[in-house]
Amino acid sequence: MLFKRQSAEVSRGSIEPALDDLDFDGARCSGLEKALHFVMRREHPDVLDLGPMCGATVTFLAGLGARVTVEDFEPATLPRRKSERPLQIDRPNASFDLILAWEHIDFMPPERLEEFARELRRLLTADGWLFLFSRAAAGRPFGRRARFRVMERNVVAREPLDEAPRSRWVHSSRAIEKALDGFLIEGIHLRRNQIREVVATRVGFDYSAFAVLGEPLRSSPELEKPPKKNAADPSRALGKRRRPPRKAVS
Repeated sequence: MLFKRQSAEVSRGSIEPALDDLDFDGARCSGLEKALHFVMRREHPDVLDLGPMCGATVTFLAGLGARVTVEDFEPATLPRRKSERPLQIDRPNASFDLILAWEHIDFMPPERLEEFARELRRLLTADGWLFLFSRAAAGRPFGRRARFRVMERNVVAREPLDEAPRSRWVHSSRAIEKALDGFLIEGIHLRRNQIREVVATRVGFDYSAFAVLGEPLRSSPELEKPPKKNAADPSRALGKRRRPPRKAVS
């Protein structure tokens, strides 16, 4: 089965352009093209679309040979309280070769970006790819979420949902790069409509801090390497080195 989806109702969206929503229809998307170029070389890569659900996108990616999972993700719109559990997407560790996060970070306050990025990193394979949009131009502090329709490897259309506007933030490129700690930024491209395309790949991740969906704890490949031979004893790092005993001179 090439397509899995959690059950959820998705509103039908309008494709009428709205400046405040920074819509674009059929625009060239070089960042997505780059990610798909590398990911689709793999045999049946696993792709996570964070939604909202777009059937045309699922059909297109499945036609390229991908196994597509759609998660109807709800962005965290308020700073996390101390008693609140960290953001978590109920999927196993290292499950996906590509995550399409679209513009979800624009609907999150700055305090939640690193938390969100860390969860995406957990879900990606060791050489997984991340693609997302983020607006660079200040506009209204509210906006409608949208579904994204992939028409070609390098062509994407944004279709706003018929729902109430939500709080929307403008994050600096520096803030995005800081949040994506543990990712290698492959490129940030600013489009003419002031939308940034961000492409990144995952670097080493320590799974030992997580136990997701009953999975046993496991370490990242970097932590599983055997210690080097003749490694110095860290407990003696601050002590004085002992000199070998001198041989008696006859």
